[in-house]
Amino acid sequence: MLGLGIVLGASLLGYLIAALVIFPAPITETTQPVPRVLGQPFTSADTTLRAAGFRVRRDEEMASSTAMAGLVIWQDPPPETRLPPSSVVHLSVSTGPDAVAVPDVVNLQVELARSVMLEAGFRIQGVDSISALTPPGTVVASRPGFGVVRQPGDSVTLVVSRGPADIQVPTLKGLTRDQAADRLAAAGLRVGYVRYAARPGTRDGTVLDQRPGSGVRMPGGGRVDLTLARNP
Repeated sequence: MLGLGIVLGASLLGYLIAALVIFPAPITETTQPVPRVLGQPFTSADTTLRAAGFRVRRDEEMASSTAMAGLVIWQDPPPETRLPPSSVVHLSVSTGPDAVAVPDVVNLQVELARSVMLEAGFRIQGVDSISALTPPGTVVASRPGFGVVRQPGDSVTLVVSRGPADIQVPTLKGLTRDQAADRLAAAGLRVGYVRYAARPGTRDGTVLDQRPGSGVRMPGGGRVDLTLARNP
């Protein structure tokens, strides 16, 4: 019996040495899955991982076309990987989309320029028009201008030519509204905003004032505002 006890004792001692020294992990250490924190703000991801018993290291930030700035776009090890407590989880955070230079759309037709801007990731805030020597409907500038760096989604305004200012505004004072409209149409212009004002001694419905005044040069299709008489 004594011999058997010595043999059993030696076997147990050998097992404990192997378990505690040579192969300690199964007895002294447990593992748990890494929580998924992709798409979370970094502060939230950091809190989640630390609450699960892991340490966090913030790695180099990277641009992303799909994630807003500050969101986690990569974690290493991946979610659900089983790790011992206090293991380090590396996180990469988005800086948002890369900045984009405003494309050159000068001399393009406005609809083509609009398509180019949208393809580059910009929004069209509006379209302004000015007199220019280029054909009507062509882009003469953008705001902000070509080459300026902006974030995708920022707004851009297109400035479009109304054509050269080569039509002289005719004299309209004293005419009726219909007569003024006919004279403008003959010159290639149109009636713009119409308002009324009282002026004793004038005939109702006749032109008292015009803007722009006679002699001013405008591009074809330009509008001339009229002030018509309306007396009590």
